[in-house]
This record gives sequence, structure tokens and C-alpha cells, in this order.
Amino acid sequence: MNNHPNISPFHHALKVDTDICTACSHCMRNCPTEAIRIRQGKAVIDPARCVDCGQCYSVCPSGAIYVEQDDFNDLLRFRFKIAIVPMVFWGQFDSRYDFDTIRRAIKMLGFDAVFPGEYSTGLLNELMIEYIHSHPDVRPLISCFCPAIVRLIQVRFPSLTPNLIPLRQPLDLTAIYLRKTFTDTYSCQSNEIGIFYITPCAAKIAAIKSPVGEEKSAIDGVLNLNLFYNRVRKILNTPDVWTTAPDEKTLDLSAIEVKWTHTGGEKNNMPFGGAAIDGMSSVIAFLEQVEDEKITGFDFLELRACDESCPGGILTVANRFWVVDRMQTMAKKLPDSTKSQKLQPYSNYLKQHAYIEPIEPRGMQQLDPDPRKAYQKLQHLENLAKMLPGIDCGVCGAPTCRALAEDVVNHQASISDCYFVHMSLAENGRIPYERSLKINENIWGKKWPDPDFFKEGEDYDS
Repeated sequence: MNNHPNISPFHHALKVDTDICTACSHCMRNCPTEAIRIRQGKAVIDPARCVDCGQCYSVCPSGAIYVEQDDFNDLLRFRFKIAIVPMVFWGQFDSRYDFDTIRRAIKMLGFDAVFPGEYSTGLLNELMIEYIHSHPDVRPLISCFCPAIVRLIQVRFPSLTPNLIPLRQPLDLTAIYLRKTFTDTYSCQSNEIGIFYITPCAAKIAAIKSPVGEEKSAIDGVLNLNLFYNRVRKILNTPDVWTTAPDEKTLDLSAIEVKWTHTGGEKNNMPFGGAAIDGMSSVIAFLEQVEDEKITGFDFLELRACDESCPGGILTVANRFWVVDRMQTMAKKLPDSTKSQKLQPYSNYLKQHAYIEPIEPRGMQQLDPDPRKAYQKLQHLENLAKMLPGIDCGVCGAPTCRALAEDVVNHQASISDCYFVHMSLAENGRIPYERSLKINENIWGKKWPDPDFFKEGEDYDS
């Protein structure tokens, strides 16, 4: 379903298994961009609205919404296999497993090198500070760290897209650094190197497969953190990981790299006034006030879709609060340095590849590319919305009455899909009752009880 044919769809990692979906409507009611409808008794995702935040995945009681990933065997296509792993992955394990032991276990899965995705945060931090200093007329400037937030702004707050800082994020810069390092060290071709990211969320999969502001990601494949965790846990339960000697030098880590993915990880390293906000509902409420200029005075905004940021990603395994505590403990043992010297001799090379193209808006409420027709459709939409009851019951298969009105304007639904409309038409003889039942069936599937099931005279209410 694409209610907005004039907008090219994003790649999406969230999918619906229609064999399992029961049309419970939990996903539809919880989607922050109203991207889900119920059709023929199944949830359907509008690709123009979805930002891959994963709220639907989190609330689905039947497991019908899942997150796609690449085949683990894709590693075999490459001569060199590199795993980029977010620091939050190390936070899934208790203190019995130190950084190097987990890194060694990951290598035993067939990787030639394992690096944290935040390895380049020192350089990125410097570039962000430079960018904010050099653009004093644009406030607040917004981090592009969370791809679900970037898409949310493109789709729901398009007027704020000029405020997004057009810099690649640590994951991408680390991948560029590693690819350059391997091609120079081993005199190999770039296509001989396979870089795989272990993702804690669906949004990063979507961003890698369909990057914003660049033609192609530096990442070759994505593996889901929860499934990858099971593979690593299995190796950690064998004696080999404890007896195998390390074949790589210990990485030079800093506290900023460990805490970058936490709420406040960026803001706390910025010499500017700013705010760090997590959770989609909180972010949306805040951005609405920013857009209406009810909130001003901030230089920088760090916005994350998940509660507690990446430790709360939908593909993580451990409790997010426990993970934050575990990672904060790790950070206390590391220096606070944010310097980027460890990326030498490639710092200048990375700076040349750090920027992306300005991010364009993709407003989901663009009813038509022709302004005149769009205005006519908007008037029609407003009139339809006034005709509907306004109680947002969801029985029409849309999350709100206004969402149904927009679907009607976009020829994706009928005004008679509203339960109160088609029942009123049936009661007044405008349509037969059979037609009213058929409308419900088209939305919710054949879920209505067989009238012959009920026995005459039986009291079913007591």
C-alpha cells in the first residue's frame, strides 16, 4: 500500500507475516506516523509513511511483524570479512565477559576483524562542533545519528530538514576507515572486502539499504543483533574462546565511544546549549513545539527514537536499563579523550568523505504535486473530516478519522468504510445490510460469527 504515489518509497526492514497477523490493530494504533492500515483482516504498512522506528514490532502480540536481515552466509562471498559491532552489543553481556573476549568470540564466527561502530566518534564529534560553529543562523541543528528520526523529520516535519547536520555517522565513517585500511594494507580491491553491521534496530537496516544523502552505503550487509547474540553466546559457552590467544592488538577505546549511543552521548560532548530526547512520542511532542516556535534557544538537538536510545533498540536482548548501567561501568575505566589521532593516517581522507548531500523533505501530506489540485484535495479532506464522527475508533481500518479522510482523498478507501456511515446508510435503506457486512469483511476479514452458532433463547450475557 502506498497512499502517496508521488513519493518514491524508502527501503523498509519491517515486514508483516500475513499468515500470522490477526489484525489486532495494536500496530496501527501505536504507529507514530499513522503508516499502518487494516485491509482484508491483515496489517498493511504504507511505505511512504513508515520510518522503521519499530514501535509496531514492539507491540505486536503475535510476532507477525518481523525485521528482515541478510543471510549470514553472505560472508562467504568476500575475501576479507569485517564485523562492525555497536558498543551496545557488549552491554548485552555481564561482567564475566570483557571486551576482548567477546571480540574474540565474534572473530571465531569467521570474521577477519571486529571493530565497534563508534570507533570514529572522536572525529565526528570534532566535525559536528565545527559545523555548528560555522552555521550560526540555523538553530536548532539536529543530529542525524538516529535514522528513524531523520526519516521522521523528512516525513512528518519536512520544514525542519534544513536543520539536520549533513554528516555521516560513526557507523559509516568507521566502515570507510576500515575499507581504506584493508585496501592499503593488503593491496586488495574494495569489492573483496565485506563489511557487515550488527544492528540493534530496524531503522539502521533501512538506512543502510536506502541511505539518505548518499547513493550507496559503505556497509555490505546487516545482521540482526538478537540472532547474532545467540551465535556469540554459544561460542562463549565453549572452552575455545578462553584458550585461544588474541591475534589482534587491543583497541584504543575511550569513554565517548562507549557512551555515544546513550541518551546524552552526543549532547554531553557539545560546547553548546542543547537537549537530548529519547522515545518517539517524546521526540514528536518536542518537534511539534519546535516547528511551531514554542520552544527556542537550543543550539543542538540529540533525538533518538528508542527509550534509552540504542540500549533500548528493538533487536537488543537484555533489559535496557541494565545495559546502560553495564556500559557506564565500562566507560568509567576508559579515558574521556575525544581526539581522533588513532584514525591516522586517514583522518584527512575521512574528513573528505564525512559530509552527505543536504537531506530533502518527503512530506507525507503532499496530496498532489500540482499546487492547485493539492489545495482542492485539502479542502475535500477537511470537508470529509468534518463529516466523520471524530472518535478515532479505528473500525474503518485507519488509526484516526482524519487518516481515513486522507485515504479517501487518495483513492485508498471509501467514506462508507466508516462504521457509523455505512450503518447509518443501511438503517436508512440507502444500502442493504449485506453491503454493510461486506464492508466490514473487506476491512477485518471473515471474522464475524456465524449467526447459526447462536441458539435461540440462550442467554449469552450472564
